[in-house]
Amino acid sequence: MLNIAANLYVALESYDEIMGVMKLARVHSILNGWCSWFCTYERVPEEEVIRNAEYSVRVKKPFGLNPIQVDEGFQCWHSDCEGNDRFLHGVQWLAKHVYIT
Repeated sequence: MLNIAANLYVALESYDEIMGVMKLARVHSILNGWCSWFCTYERVPEEEVIRNAEYSVRVKKPFGLNPIQVDEGFQCWHSDCEGNDRFLHGVQWLAKHVYIT
């Protein structure tokens, strides 16, 4: 099968759709998002989360990307819910700012 598309994501989506029809696949959406842990561990700054959320909305949302997860690093200490100096606006503000609709 030859698949020519404007970009890789469109080509993959097209291929998946065709293979799904051919194999009678039951297709359910999967959870597809961005998690801070894998690129910054506990050193994630607020700006990094915002940058990735804005990029995700602009580029990846059409392909199903949805949640943004700040895994670790917003708190002063492990299991502590208080913010730190890397999140100047606080976690509640950040959650509202990066919410993908």
